[in-house]
Amino acid sequence: EGRGANNTTVRLTVMRLSKLRLVLITLLLDIICLPNAVSLSSSAGSSQVRQQSASLKAALQKCYTPKDVLHLVATNDLTCQTNDSLGGDVSSLCLVRLSKQLIALDNQYRHDLGQQQQQSDSDDTWKVELTNNDPSIVDAWTQLSRTLGEGMAQNLKNKSSTTTKKDSKWESFVEGIKSMSVLSRILPDLYHYWGPCLEVLEQEAEQMVGQLQPHQ
Repeated sequence: EGRGANNTTVRLTVMRLSKLRLVLITLLLDIICLPNAVSLSSSAGSSQVRQQSASLKAALQKCYTPKDVLHLVATNDLTCQTNDSLGGDVSSLCLVRLSKQLIALDNQYRHDLGQQQQQSDSDDTWKVELTNNDPSIVDAWTQLSRTLGEGMAQNLKNKSSTTTKKDSKWESFVEGIKSMSVLSRILPDLYHYWGPCLEVLEQEAEQMVGQLQPHQ
């Protein structure tokens, strides 16, 4: 009887060890597979962002007037979704295109003004249309400022505070900020919409110096 009891105890012990071994193997498999799953998910998200960015850039090339650009911005979410900083990149391109279009309009306006010698006879309705209180117009200008600021803030988190190399994203951000300056000279009222971006510039001033130095 004693030998039978011992055999039973051994069998139970073996069974328990087998179950424990199975549990450990399962846990190890979960640990091994989890990073891969996260990596695949992150890769898929990054790919989706790049596709969205490419789509918006293609659509931007078909925007031939400032109102076209602002409509594109108002009907799309340019918010930064991943470390790719989609919003800041696309926003910069939109601001650059807007500045070029407004320079052309302003030059034409000044030319007409010089020809007619009377401001009342010159067509400056485009200025009113681009700075009125239309919700979509307000949203577009504000979103451009906000997402450019978000893009810079996100890029600062991904980089060290100082760098000696040029960064293509910072090149884009610099061009966006320059365009904001040009736009403000043509339409001074736009200054009211630049708050979100200016806030980031003020808060991150020290880090910005290190990032922007190679682009000077």
